[in-house]
Amino acid sequence: MASAQGDSAETWRERARAFATDVLLPKVDDIERTDRLPEGLRAALGAAGFFRLGLPEKYGGLPGDTRGIAAVIEELARASATIGTMVSVHLSVCAQPVARWGTDDQKATFLRPLAEGREVGAFALTEPGAGSDAARLACRYRRDRDGYVLDGSKMFITNAAVAGVILTFATSDPSKGREGITAFLVPRGTQGFAIAQRLEKLGLRGSETNEVVFNGAWLPESSRLGKEGEGLSIALE
Repeated sequence: MASAQGDSAETWRERARAFATDVLLPKVDDIERTDRLPEGLRAALGAAGFFRLGLPEKYGGLPGDTRGIAAVIEELARASATIGTMVSVHLSVCAQPVARWGTDDQKATFLRPLAEGREVGAFALTEPGAGSDAARLACRYRRDRDGYVLDGSKMFITNAAVAGVILTFATSDPSKGREGITAFLVPRGTQGFAIAQRLEKLGLRGSETNEVVFNGAWLPESSRLGKEGEGLSIALE
């Protein structure tokens, strides 16, 4: 465990290097062969503290800076690019945005399970027709009762099939460009939300990469991250 002030980046590097050598490397051949992660590996990553690093201690995180996080991802990826990608997506584009823009209730509901390693996070921005030009989203949201309804799909979503929450971006009107995009925290099991096709890849074997589909998925207003229209700014930061 980290000290109250936080362990150094080099300490985290050594910890991740030992985990990569002792735990990951013996499993790499099986991961490549089966295209699946072994049972218990995600729990082991959580127990090692890698899902907590740099997140608020109040919500179960551990002290850490960008150098420490980069060192961990580098060492894990040295053994398995799949695991490096899983941890990177979880920390940098799911948990960190919740830590920065989330309300206290959102942090208690979503961030704590992510930080404690009980859940893995995912990030859903890319669509079949909107990748590098993220402002051209087609996934739509509209106001409904005391919340929002989402319709559309996302593509190439890392961790989708194992995620407890997916940070998702949708637009109220594509003609508004970036000003129409809002971020939502979509928990697993949301009615009208489904994990669709698992994508076959040449690399990153074992990484759960899927299409996700929203078909009238209703979310309470408390699921919105940040203000309406701030979604692309959140995604880019």
